[in-house]
Amino acid sequence: MQSQPFARRYATTFALIVFFLFCALFLFAYDRHETAARLPNSHAQVVDGVLTLKISADGHFRTPGTINGETVIFMLDTGASGVALSDDLARRIGLQPRGRSRVSTANGVADADLVILDELGFGGWQFERVPATVMPQMEDEVLLGMQILRHFEWKQAGGELRLQPAR
Repeated sequence: MQSQPFARRYATTFALIVFFLFCALFLFAYDRHETAARLPNSHAQVVDGVLTLKISADGHFRTPGTINGETVIFMLDTGASGVALSDDLARRIGLQPRGRSRVSTANGVADADLVILDELGFGGWQFERVPATVMPQMEDEVLLGMQILRHFEWKQAGGELRLQPAR
């Protein structure tokens, strides 16, 4: 008589364990899918002097890179004039403000700190002493504007952006 309730508790426990393992596996797979859709270029490399980036699910071109040795994600933005990063990222990297400025953004005019990035790199290319703005309430993604992109020729076709140094 007592073996049946024990077996039922054992089966229930086993079913719950399987259920939670399935949920964890589903969440892991979903997270990987979302990351790949947002950053399809996580392993982008320069081949024959050309960096080829695939468009992300939200219509932007992103690529990994570094600022002062810290790994970051750059979003290429031809509508931005300079480089912009978040307050949190600037603190993490240890950037010290060198002044303030009012800047125009897609959301209107905002006050921003001015900083100098000792090193900015992506796709194997390095830039030194890059002026940048630190924007309040910005995500950790770094906007890479025309201040850097003007050094490249780019072609966009078929959901890809091909960058190569300007001649």
